[in-house]
Amino acid sequence: TPWVEEKLFQLINHRYSTQLATVFTTNCDLASFDQRIQTRLTDSALSQVHYLEGGAGGDVQTLDSLDLPMLKRMTFQTFDPKFLAETPKELTDIQAIQRIAMKYAEEPQDWLVIAGQTGRGKTRLAAAIGNYCRASGQQVMFVVVPDLLDELRSAYNPQNPANFDTIFDRVRNMPLLILDDLGAQSGTAWADEKLFQLINHRYNASLPTVFTTNLKAAELDNRVLSRMTDLQISSIQLMGPFDFWGNTRAAVPDKPQRGRPRRQS
Repeated sequence: TPWVEEKLFQLINHRYSTQLATVFTTNCDLASFDQRIQTRLTDSALSQVHYLEGGAGGDVQTLDSLDLPMLKRMTFQTFDPKFLAETPKELTDIQAIQRIAMKYAEEPQDWLVIAGQTGRGKTRLAAAIGNYCRASGQQVMFVVVPDLLDELRSAYNPQNPANFDTIFDRVRNMPLLILDDLGAQSGTAWADEKLFQLINHRYNASLPTVFTTNLKAAELDNRVLSRMTDLQISSIQLMGPFDFWGNTRAAVPDKPQRGRPRRQS
């Protein structure tokens, strides 16, 4: 009832504000809670969220690739630009982007887009950000975009949308989301629409997000491109000699290739 919900929020909010040690158990996904309670339970500065196998969010957890053996070994300590660069200038550029990624991992905010050809270390840097943040107790999810859309398609059932809604809401509200290999997904109208809904929600909510892609700007969906290249929220880093902007650059003046853009008031 509204009265019960209000009293529950008052209880949780009081313990949140006074930072009193509290343990919660639930068989519900956090995305299903009242938004006020959800923000308290998922505040990475105070709360740690753990999912037991087969428990709440079990289907969602299978999407997260960060615990896979290869990705788990991708850290800033194991990232070596010398094995990725082909020229001294490229080495300098990749080292600069590595420093930007490390700074981003220390305080994730806004968006970081890492674009470049295959084999230049985009996934390695993105996974290093994820592993660093997870080790510091933050909630983070690393998903490969084609795998994400496959999972959403398999969960979609118009007669019973609850499972799909749970997975989709959990992903789009994740405190830090890493979307790897954007552009490798099959370009169906359904997939394009769901991907845009996900990205647009995180754009409107200013949720920290990391993208990797080997596509150029002209190859991306225009709606997605407009969000990813908004300098109020997004920093675009190019791994190696990659002409991300191509013919679109003339229409977008003064696009910086590295460094987080300064917010305007």
